[in-house]
Amino acid sequence: EKEISDRQMVYDFKDGRSFEAVAQMTAANMQEQYGESCKNIVFIQVPASTSSKNELRYKVFL
Repeated sequence: EKEISDRQMVYDFKDGRSFEAVAQMTAANMQEQYGESCKNIVFIQVPASTSSKNELRYKVFL
């Protein structure tokens, strides 16, 4: 059940939905793992197939 939910979140993210939830999860996980040193990390996204999909996926990360 969780695997299906996680997979759906990935599909939604790739389609330009769920980007805010993914951004918040990423930030929380990085903060938990790296703490205050997280401020010194450069986060680089994997580009999407088109510039419009790229913007949809990553606009919240900027």
